Amino acid sequence: MLGRAKTVLLLALALVVLAACGAPAPAKQAGGGPDLSGVTITAGQSNKLSNRTLLQAAGLDDTPYKINWVDFNATPDMLQAISAGAVDVGGNGGTTGAIQAHYAGVNVKVAATAAGTGAGGQSSAIVVPKDSPAHSVADLRGKKIALTFGAGVQYYTVLALKQFGLTTSDVQLVNLTTNAALAAFQSGQIDAWAIWDPVLATAQTQFGARSILDAGQITDLGAQYTFQFTSPAALADQGKRAAIADFLHRVAQAQDWVNVHPDAWAKAGKSVSGLPDAAANLAAQRQTKKYVPIGPDVIAALQKEADEWVALGTYKEKTDVSTVFTTELNNQVVTS
Repeated sequence: MLGRAKTVLLLALALVVLAACGAPAPAKQAGGGPDLSGVTITAGQSNKLSNRTLLQAAGLDDTPYKINWVDFNATPDMLQAISAGAVDVGGNGGTTGAIQAHYAGVNVKVAATAAGTGAGGQSSAIVVPKDSPAHSVADLRGKKIALTFGAGVQYYTVLALKQFGLTTSDVQLVNLTTNAALAAFQSGQIDAWAIWDPVLATAQTQFGARSILDAGQITDLGAQYTFQFTSPAALADQGKRAAIADFLHRVAQAQDWVNVHPDAWAKAGKSVSGLPDAAANLAAQRQTKKYVPIGPDVIAALQKEADEWVALGTYKEKTDVSTVFTTELNNQVVTS
């Protein structure tokens, strides 16, 4: 009787330990790595020129786990889905989305980051019509500059104005969607436009837009980062965590491939975006970046931008954005 009671007690204790440990670790394959054949992750993307196309174009989509892909119209929608547990990983967007999510209380983590390199600094710019007398941001005093409020280009534009001794009070900032801004640009209703690729490349190749300052020329901006997001819940599941680490490493490898195969990337991009050849080729030449470890420089850059949004009046109080990041996948994501 005592022996049976002892056995029951031991079984109960074992169940408690298992419950405390969370999801079981995936089994090991013959080669020593985890067996991910039974794992499924849901990956989100907010534009067609993102992770799915990257992996397919680079030939890195043969994952040992299953991926369910979900498309979103905008990054905030994707981040809400990650926070809610409907999506496990996604991104390839800029820093502003991370700040918006942080202030909105969206429970996501930046798990990987890429820094722009080479021509990547030209992928966002302030442009003017080809026959415009403006050749510098200083020439835009009193002029209308179109941009999308709340997007990263608003932050870029504020820094650009400061660089040339201007403030937002010295110009007329016009809040327009990209489609509305393109129409206004073509009709001469605006004097300048702060925009990013691939719309920037389209404006330059199709409508003669001329850059007077690109993001790489903004002295106070520093490195430009793009982020990949996940959630604490996804990382707590050992099978999903292993799959997400592998997924993000493949994305980093795919980006390395893009850096040396821009023509092939342009061709892949055209197949899903419908961009004209010249615009696709130009945008592809400028999608150069390298995945880097999340460290003090990355965190400081996001903090600086967040503080600027407070100065603009978008948010009332400064906040510590370091909590947005997780560094636990650094060693598994970054390529040599």
